[in-house]
Order: sequence, then C-alpha cells, then structure tokens
Amino acid sequence: MLTREKIIVLTRDLVQERGANDFSYQDLADQLKIKKASIHYHFPHKNDLLLAVTKHYSNELKDFLNNLNQNDSVKTRKKLTKYLDMYLELSKSGDKLCLCGILASEIQGFPANLVREINIFFQIHETWLRKLFQEAQENGELEFSGSASGLAAIFFSTIQGALIISRTKKDPKYLKSVIKELLNWV
Repeated sequence: MLTREKIIVLTRDLVQERGANDFSYQDLADQLKIKKASIHYHFPHKNDLLLAVTKHYSNELKDFLNNLNQNDSVKTRKKLTKYLDMYLELSKSGDKLCLCGILASEIQGFPANLVREINIFFQIHETWLRKLFQEAQENGELEFSGSASGLAAIFFSTIQGALIISRTKKDPKYLKSVIKELLNWV
C-alpha cells in the first residue's frame, strides 16, 4: 500500500473513532512512522485530507453497493440484510461510527467542497435504498405504505442514529435489535 493510501486509511479509522478535530498530522506520522512533511506533501491542509478520505469512503460504498446489485437473482431482503450487516460490522469495534455521520456532526467550519462530499455520501445510501424499495414494491416483493423515498430516509436515518446510540451505550446488541425491528417492517 502506498503512503498516500496508508494515510487515508489511518485517517478514516481515527476520524471514525475520535472525530475530525481530535487527531493531528503528528498522530498520523507517529502511527505510520513517517515525517509530518510526508503527510503535508500529499495533503497540504487537513481539509484536503478529510476530503480525500470522504471520497475514498464514498467509493468503497459505491463498490459495495454495486457488488450487491450484480446478482439480480438475490432477493431484496437478502440485499437489505447484507447492507445492514455493513453497519453491524462497523459496530463490532465498539469505537467506530460511520465516517460521514461523525463528520456531519462536526460540519460547522468545513469548506463547501467537503460538505458537498459528505452529502453525496448520504445521497448514495438513500438513492440505493430508494431504488431497492421501489423495485421491491413494484414487483410485489415488499409491501409498505408511503413512498420508497420516505422509507429509504427512515431506514438510513434510523441506522445512523442507532449506530451512534449503540456506541454511546457500548452495546452492539442495540444496533442489532434496531435492525431486526426495521426488517420486520418490510
């Protein structure tokens, strides 16, 4: 893995655990055993680094969702379960939150391009969920009242919130119970 990629991956982990304001280039340099100048070479400012990390995170999500969509024979509930498993996996650490969820909580003071990228990340989730619910409703796989867009927003918001509460309670079972209830709705 290249130095730039190592910096991005470590930054993602640190932000997910601590937030954007609670790590420094010195923290990265110490953990990667490189000089701070090497980090500044790739990312002159912290917001440049956060933007790169957010884009990387969004690309990972797109790849994950594209893989889920590859097999049309996989039923909606199975796709939804695999999607929700992504959050369960994240909660297993006990310390990590969704990168963009934690960045959104610190959004004041971020430049417009970073705010836009955080919103793109959220839109990727909601668009994928909306399409999944819309197709499932049209083919009779799922029944629900209201719109697919509304259900997507409820699912996504609930999971983001449950992940935060699960971390606060230090109880990964909390997220699991919320996911179980969400799956009972559809």
